[in-house]
Amino acid sequence: MPTIKETLTHAGFDDITSNIYLLLLQKGELTVPQMQKVTGLSRASVYNAITELDKWKLLEHRKEGRNAFYRPSHPNNLDTLAEQKKRDAQLFQNEIKETIESLIGTYNLTFHKPGVRFLEGMDGFKEVLWDSLTAKEEIYTIADLGEAVRIAPEINREYTTQREKLGIRKKILILDDSDANKFLTSIDTPLLQVRRIAKGSCPFKTSLQIYDHKVVYMTLEKQAPVSMIIQDKNIYTLQRFMFEKLWEESK
Repeated sequence: MPTIKETLTHAGFDDITSNIYLLLLQKGELTVPQMQKVTGLSRASVYNAITELDKWKLLEHRKEGRNAFYRPSHPNNLDTLAEQKKRDAQLFQNEIKETIESLIGTYNLTFHKPGVRFLEGMDGFKEVLWDSLTAKEEIYTIADLGEAVRIAPEINREYTTQREKLGIRKKILILDDSDANKFLTSIDTPLLQVRRIAKGSCPFKTSLQIYDHKVVYMTLEKQAPVSMIIQDKNIYTLQRFMFEKLWEESK
């Protein structure tokens, strides 16, 4: 069975904080100078320990003149610490699971195995978009470009600049949208071919990119965008075929 000090250490307290807590349990009530005298610690070290113990409600204090007296609160308050550690452990477990899923996707993509990589948020949106800057072939894209420009104008402009520098060609099918048209006018380039999906098409707030045996989906919701890279030769071939048919029918 572990000692009390070992348990406190497992709970996250450093050696000094554990010693101060045990000292107060033994002595009952002490001032900071008295704690210094018994432990030989500096004033700053004692106050750091007091701050940590107070954060977990393991400490009480009272004022008497200019002096502050500290005493331990009831040991039952350690339950609060135990519950927090339990929540932290569960959160860490969830984060590890999400990280493993992401790493599996990255591993599969790196070693050219069929796989899926899933990312969330604007950081994920940018990371997935930037992946297409590694494209070795012309990128095929279907996008609600107007929505993409509205939720991330700077990211889209920066991406376009980088793609131009790398000389990567792109064909893009877009909804006929005023913001999209304005954006495209500002980046007129021979590396980009644009056709518009028939008027009346429903806004889909999504972008699809096809390149290098990859199919990339990005939802265009500013609050919680979701992005996904699928690497599979058969899915890529199907999506590429569907894009080319739709391209032929569009203007």
